Amino acid sequence: MYSRIFFPKSSISCSIGGPINIEQIDVSKITIPSVKMNNFAGQFSYASSIAKDVEFEMRLSAHTSFDGEIDLPWPLGSKDVDGSVDFDSFTEKHSLGNIVMNSGSFSMLAPTSTLGPLVMTIDPIGNKNNPTTVSKTEANCIDMKCTEMPLNTPLGLYFGSWAPIQNPAGPMDLSIEETKMDELKSTKISSPKITMRDIKAQNIIIPSITTDPLEIRSDTKLTVKTSKKMHGSGVHQHGDARRVNWMNGDLTLNVEYVIMRIKGGIEFKNITGSVTTDSAVSEGFDMNLNIKQISIKGLQMCGMNMPEVMVEI
Repeated sequence: MYSRIFFPKSSISCSIGGPINIEQIDVSKITIPSVKMNNFAGQFSYASSIAKDVEFEMRLSAHTSFDGEIDLPWPLGSKDVDGSVDFDSFTEKHSLGNIVMNSGSFSMLAPTSTLGPLVMTIDPIGNKNNPTTVSKTEANCIDMKCTEMPLNTPLGLYFGSWAPIQNPAGPMDLSIEETKMDELKSTKISSPKITMRDIKAQNIIIPSITTDPLEIRSDTKLTVKTSKKMHGSGVHQHGDARRVNWMNGDLTLNVEYVIMRIKGGIEFKNITGSVTTDSAVSEGFDMNLNIKQISIKGLQMCGMNMPEVMVEI
């Protein structure tokens, strides 16, 4: 039967260990209900952009007026005339083809932005050929309360001795009711690449995105030709034009190019949406980790094996 040693309060001033190799880390599906970012700002640039298959639509209403003098057959002489013609609104559509826009940039400024839920599944990290490694760990001011460990036999050491001894108990179950650490440092944590699958970021809300000034140019030759009768339905004649039995008019515009300059940029407000992706791969990374004020309750380590123990009595 196991004897049992009970320590009402245990403490360790510091602990240093390393290196540590972790062959594989399994992470279950991660679900974060909501993520809130404060003062998120981003600056992006792009080399070029193109608007494809652009159609140019105009809603027009035309007015023409005239005045002058008409020579009449002899002996009638001449007659001063004036008048005007108004056309009801009509629509003209023309194709501009592809419009190439110059390079530019846009900025994102979000005093607060939110997304969630954020869901992802992470593949196992590492394997025996490419493990996660920690070069050194250091813990300061470890305080363990109500520590219990079973022992087969007493230690059998004498006061004043300092000796390495083989662990007399073999693998054991260690129970610690509460553990507190002031600081835990891990130096040079090296991880292989991480693959994340089935990523879903729902309910993304960004207050505004603003582009820098834009210049849009179309070199597509454009001919706008309007042929309207100066009489009949949708035509309103005034003055001497009312005395004309029939009249036709042509309006032709030859456009060599079109340039649109948006000097103040384009602002998009209240952007909302969702993002999904099948997988994302993060290459391996190195980092140092420093965690302060750690508190653990109800820690149980089963099958703990200490092949050698150094004890001072």
